[in-house]
Amino acid sequence: MSMDGKVCIVTGANSGIGRETALGLVKQGAHVVMLARDQERGNSAKEYIIEKACSQSVDLMICDLSSMGDIHRFSKEFSEKYNRLHVLVNNAGAVFSKREVTSEGFERTFAVNYLAPFVCVHCSIHCVREGFLHNKEVRACPHTTYHVNEGLAEFKHLINGIRSHSTTRQHCVILLSICSSYKSERKVSVTRLNEHSGNG
Repeated sequence: MSMDGKVCIVTGANSGIGRETALGLVKQGAHVVMLARDQERGNSAKEYIIEKACSQSVDLMICDLSSMGDIHRFSKEFSEKYNRLHVLVNNAGAVFSKREVTSEGFERTFAVNYLAPFVCVHCSIHCVREGFLHNKEVRACPHTTYHVNEGLAEFKHLINGIRSHSTTRQHCVILLSICSSYKSERKVSVTRLNEHSGNG
């Protein structure tokens, strides 16, 4: 599939898999919006991609994915700058060794790994629809591994904080990410791709 003229968002694009995914998409002709939390690290990754891809088809936008308010702000800025979205790569993720709660009251692992991708998709749904009308295909790529049984067994502990083991929280958000990706498919014609990180 040609990526020429396609608009893509890659979260967590300042390093690792996210940076290389963004680089690969730019090399294929896509215009990539890198989403990163840190301006300095984001700028460094952007310069790396421009140099390696020999292309200026890359933009950097800053967002803290543990904050739903910041995601709404980013989504508004994105929709004002771009009128459609073809590919959303929900690459960013984190597992914290200790239980942390965000200023909005969410457990941080839950916020970053589950709520953030879900809110990103639904805040951008109008852009996704425009992308579908333009090219008849949209791809959403959640970065997940599969521990469904563990997630079912331990979900209640994520909410009430009875346990704080990082792997328990990871299993829960993996399960919820799979569920939300199926829900997103019913909102608009989306091709869902699940990527295995090699962990777990």
